[in-house]
Amino acid sequence: MDWKKFLDKIFADVFKLMEETHDYIKWQEPIDVEALKCEADRDCLQCETAKMSVYLIQIMAWLLTRQSAMANGSRLVEQCEFDKPVLFLVEAGVVPRFMPKKALMLSRKILGMYNRVNWLHKIATAAMVYDVSKLQQ
Repeated sequence: MDWKKFLDKIFADVFKLMEETHDYIKWQEPIDVEALKCEADRDCLQCETAKMSVYLIQIMAWLLTRQSAMANGSRLVEQCEFDKPVLFLVEAGVVPRFMPKKALMLSRKILGMYNRVNWLHKIATAAMVYDVSKLQQ
């Protein structure tokens, strides 16, 4: 398996998702928040969009650390930690009635990407990959 191509594909997918999330938070989220009548609903939506950023930052940080480790030939497992951020409401099985469809869709996509990268992390950790040259074959 060509790990570099594999990571490049995930990196591209994450970057695309980051752009999509940025556009939502910058342009649509303020409109969605303003449309909500209840202060608690507005706070909840803003909290969920903040979680989107937290998940994406953690995913990107892990990918950049992994990419840097591969480029430098360093020991991958020791440098890359991957802890679970705060749960999305969607992940907890709760879908608030007020949640805009775009925010809900982004939450699910980001959670899916998180699970994808977490799966990759678990594989790399379980395999105890220390020899980077073997990954690049």
